[in-house]
Amino acid sequence: MKGDLSHRRSLENTALSRLTSRVTLIDDRPNTSLAGLPDRSHDRAVRPGSEPVQSHGCRVDLDQVQKTFIDARGQSHIAVRPISLTFDSGSFNCIIGPSGCGKSTLLRIIAGLDSPTSGHVTLTGTGASHESHHPPGSAKQDGTSPGRASRLSYVFQDAHLLPWRSSIGNVEIPLELAGVARSERRDRAFEALRSVGLADAARRYPRELSGGMRMRVSLARAIVNDPELLLLDEPFAALDEITRQNLDESLRSLWASRGITVIFVTHSIAEATYLGERMIVLSPRPARVVLDRTIELPSNRPANIRSTPAFAHETGEAFNALSRGDS
Repeated sequence: MKGDLSHRRSLENTALSRLTSRVTLIDDRPNTSLAGLPDRSHDRAVRPGSEPVQSHGCRVDLDQVQKTFIDARGQSHIAVRPISLTFDSGSFNCIIGPSGCGKSTLLRIIAGLDSPTSGHVTLTGTGASHESHHPPGSAKQDGTSPGRASRLSYVFQDAHLLPWRSSIGNVEIPLELAGVARSERRDRAFEALRSVGLADAARRYPRELSGGMRMRVSLARAIVNDPELLLLDEPFAALDEITRQNLDESLRSLWASRGITVIFVTHSIAEATYLGERMIVLSPRPARVVLDRTIELPSNRPANIRSTPAFAHETGEAFNALSRGDS
């Protein structure tokens, strides 16, 4: 029994270390800690006629970002052509494109999980802090460039939950790594689960959850640290259509209530149209922008908006852009 417990602790420490190395969460406000973040437990989703929530998201600037890979034979392959984009604070942006076009590569560069071959990314947080990712050689050994980072969270295509931890235990991980006291992190983790509709599943383990519920836990873990920037890489792609639509509605409600900046990568034109205020369409590799469009739909988007002529028009614009990108 004691040996099994020691083995499990060893596995957990290894997993936590890997999570830490994948995304570093750093508070950008002077003389504060994650434990001192503002309490948003009473935030509510924006409803028709209500005042919009003040943005506390960060601005993201891409300046001529390009990525080139070198294969085993020493041949270079351009994955992303030079791209310059600005994502405004508190905006919801969707990036779509064909498989293998470089969407995920671009997202990883924004997160600091990969470095551009040329160009740079600047994150400007609400505390007027900056983080820039420059070509290899200019960054520090920990993968970040000089300056303090804005708080960001990254949701991967898989939920990546620790199987021996309950839902609430998984959501606590970012706060635990940041040294937040147990009682506080438990309260904040429960509030994050409540915000994604899983308060009644806090004590359940991943094996007891459906695929959609596991992704909700992953989403709760991403927002528990109150990020300024939320990056999502096709998080709902493996789910059935109804579950996917329900999660899309939950995500848009979370964005509306928190005012954070969201960049969402997807293959689905309909999903991007429903979620985003802005749609960016990329061409096949090497990626270039073939459409950068404001989605002309109301801010309040009920589920049945997907059957309206306006929605069909927006999806048509995206489809035409994808077709042009292939030509």
